[in-house]
Amino acid sequence: MKKNILIAAVAFIALSACKKDYTCECTSTDTYGGNTDVSVQTNTLKEVSKKTVKSSSECISYTDTYTNSNGDVSTYSTVCAIK
Repeated sequence: MKKNILIAAVAFIALSACKKDYTCECTSTDTYGGNTDVSVQTNTLKEVSKKTVKSSSECISYTDTYTNSNGDVSTYSTVCAIK
């Protein structure tokens, strides 16, 4: 009897910890010509593992810098965090 309860408890924990809903919040900053625009976007990924969220294209931080034909430098960066 104790063995069955232990097996059931382990199975319950394993199944409940596998997949959840995660929220990824990304803050984007666009800096150009002395101006800065900031925006926040929230994405909810349903019934996925944390590993899947970390590798999802909807939750990746990055920075991109470019120069236009006038020589003006612009920087666009996105910083994402799992909430």
